[in-house]
Amino acid sequence: MLLATRQRRQGFRIFYSDYDDNAGRVVKPSKPDRIKPIDWLTLSCYAPYALHVLPQRSRFMDTAVQPAAGVDRADLVRRLLGHLDAKSTRLADNVYFEPARGYIDPDQFAGEVDKLFRRSPLWVAWSAELPNAGDYKAIEIAQVPMIFLRGKDGSVRGFRNSCTHRGATLLPEGTGCIGRRIVCPYHAWSFDHDGKLTGIPHDQGFAPLDRSQRGLTAIPVQEKYGMIFACADPDGQFDLDDHLSGLGPELGAHGWANFTAGNTRTISCASNYKLAMDTYCEAYHFPYVHTNSLPTAIPNTMEVDNFGHHIRMTYPFGPIDELRGRPDGELAQAVLGQHMFIVYIIFPNVAVVTTDFGASAYQVLPGAVVGESTTTDHQIVTGAADDDLKSMIVAGLDYNFSLVDTEDYPLSERVFRSLRAGTPSALVFGRNEPALHLLHDSFNAATSAQ
Repeated sequence: MLLATRQRRQGFRIFYSDYDDNAGRVVKPSKPDRIKPIDWLTLSCYAPYALHVLPQRSRFMDTAVQPAAGVDRADLVRRLLGHLDAKSTRLADNVYFEPARGYIDPDQFAGEVDKLFRRSPLWVAWSAELPNAGDYKAIEIAQVPMIFLRGKDGSVRGFRNSCTHRGATLLPEGTGCIGRRIVCPYHAWSFDHDGKLTGIPHDQGFAPLDRSQRGLTAIPVQEKYGMIFACADPDGQFDLDDHLSGLGPELGAHGWANFTAGNTRTISCASNYKLAMDTYCEAYHFPYVHTNSLPTAIPNTMEVDNFGHHIRMTYPFGPIDELRGRPDGELAQAVLGQHMFIVYIIFPNVAVVTTDFGASAYQVLPGAVVGESTTTDHQIVTGAADDDLKSMIVAGLDYNFSLVDTEDYPLSERVFRSLRAGTPSALVFGRNEPALHLLHDSFNAATSAQ
């Protein structure tokens, strides 16, 4: 068995011990010692359970989703091993300079919020967050309150989260179940799953009001590939597959439609939302920011592919070496979370950290002003996991998000303060940070387009 004991700060010492499954206790623990780095899933799921006995790693492997048909894992493994052999990484053609004003200018920020967050399609939820009829999710994006509700027919509908009587917020932010109706907490006007106004207390006082004209304001929603996308603009119709620029089938092949919801947690960051997004787009910082907390991650090595404005980044883990010399059929069975992991950037504001056991969608939202943002971790876990394993996988996802909160975002906040103070005048993205080039090219193109 593996146990984890916390060292100073975020480090962990991993050691083996004998475990009596029947008695449920550790016997004859071996002396703690440094061992060959273990895979991400083992470390991240075991580390939060200091001095707690956990099931064998093979139980995790039994819950892994079969390799997604839409992802050419053999190709990704070959590319990553090639970089490791050459001590290289995916390189952009040139160094990139992003002016500081793109992070601190309030007028540019206001334009981005309007164009990217109020008038464009956005990822808003996992399908797993709304498993049953009557389940809802309420969220506010760019000061626009919205509700997403699964109806009796199984489809998801979206509405502005405002009563058509006096504008009160109908449902509190978060998830829940409304039963048959949405009832306004102010005067108890009620609405059905289709947004139709169905009840007005003392309705004689509102004659001759036409109820059919006072239903909830609908917003465009599409659900596919285990995800829900929406546009805050009631007139902002979109085609999801066109929006995803060919990435959709690959996302769907991960099987997320059959996953179950994990934890949801929100943190604040005193910096521009784009600085928060920059955090997820390179491995160059790993050995300096995550020295002890991500010991098996290989720094400054990644593969990058883009699908329109969206990006796939693939990072290797130490155990990828065991795949050297294997035939393509075995390379295609590489496990996300053991040999490598994928981060998808769903433009403009979501980073999906992907393994075969679970995934976290980090949803970054701008605040009311240029120097404020929030990030919510929306987790899903493979449906093959029993309750105990789900708890452990969720613990690993929680651990990863804690690193964003305690190690990544404090640096983003300091960068924002420096930019606001006037230095540097531009941020430099190296050739070894190609995903940052792609992301900011997309920001600039999307906001400048008419």
